Amino acid sequence: MSLDPARRRLLSAAGAVGVAGALGLAPSAAFTASGRSPSGSRRPGRAATIIHGGRVLTGLPYVPQQEAFAVGRDGRILAVGPASVVRRLAGRDTEFVDARGGTVMAGIIDAHAHCLEAGWRSLNASLGNETYTVAALQAKLTGFLNASEDQEPDGWLVVEDWNPVGLPAGTETHHRILDALPTRRPIALKGSDAHNMWVNQRALELAKITSSTPDPAGGHIVHDAAGAPSGLLKDAAQDIVAAVIPPPDEDKALAAAAKALRQAASNGITTYMDAATETDGLRAYADLAASDRLPLRVIPAVERAINRLKQCRAVATRYDKRGYVFLGTATTAALVIWLRT
Repeated sequence: MSLDPARRRLLSAAGAVGVAGALGLAPSAAFTASGRSPSGSRRPGRAATIIHGGRVLTGLPYVPQQEAFAVGRDGRILAVGPASVVRRLAGRDTEFVDARGGTVMAGIIDAHAHCLEAGWRSLNASLGNETYTVAALQAKLTGFLNASEDQEPDGWLVVEDWNPVGLPAGTETHHRILDALPTRRPIALKGSDAHNMWVNQRALELAKITSSTPDPAGGHIVHDAAGAPSGLLKDAAQDIVAAVIPPPDEDKALAAAAKALRQAASNGITTYMDAATETDGLRAYADLAASDRLPLRVIPAVERAINRLKQCRAVATRYDKRGYVFLGTATTAALVIWLRT
């Protein structure tokens, strides 16, 4: 998804509202309404950018909807108010951006998202969370196999957005259904709920999951009536198979992640918490920041482990970012790196 230059500038400036302190942009109502500096402070400098022609929402209950706002050269909000007043802060090189009647508001902060994973998952085929009969599902998967026949006989077929409750009532989610497909490739269907994975017998063999494999902490290997693994893996048990699936090409993975992040930014998200950041995610954020492909701020939530904490600090140091540690409960913690654009 590409953004036209005018909209890109608008989003960038709108991001400044959310990031530079939109909630503190009006030390006094008089400053907001008139453009005058608040008592005891210097008059605002000339604006780098003025956004006008829109409906400016400050998020403050005592500040009415405004027409325009000015952004200083340091990215901070200089004034919000009537366009005729805000224009007084214009200099010879001030850029004017016409919002064309659109709404401009503080950047959205998403407290729980998985933008990197969304990008990476887009590299795989998808079932779209649809419902299927067994025959229809097998036909759909056969189509995916035909479209990637160059991966025969050993390349993984990983399919996203499988609906764990999308088969007819009473249907056993068993590897036999997947084994009937015209391939010997390992197959993994990843549940749209992120709590289930359905794999064929070949995948079970590659992951070395047998009748005697114990359930991992926080996960469950479902067994059939005969006591053998059925191919359904729940929660942390999915990680056993995920560990043997080859990662995607690094350049393709970064490009897909960058696209997902651009899409989030284009919808007004300026900051988000990555609710479960693994080692590969930390590397990806670092590489995206270094290549100027991180259009928003990210707070990675990282499992507490001394090696992971050291890695986070190394990432923060390498790219001159600021790192913070936030303790959760007595047994959990999240290391947060504020990755700045």
